[in-house]
Amino acid sequence: MIPTFVYVASTLKDLIEDEVNKGESKIILTPYISRATLDIIGLVGKKKSAFFYMDFTKFLTPKK
Repeated sequence: MIPTFVYVASTLKDLIEDEVNKGESKIILTPYISRATLDIIGLVGKKKSAFFYMDFTKFLTPKK
């Protein structure tokens, strides 16, 4: 489970870093955290239970 958290946290850091590099001075983190939470549930669930067998990785990409 820890590698999943590390993977999602790294992806989240990269997305926020991209926003900062674009010059964004105000970044709302709530949507990113919500997507990261869904991502973790989906990725960990794939390994533990058929109930959560879902790929939520698309939620980590920022809305356009």
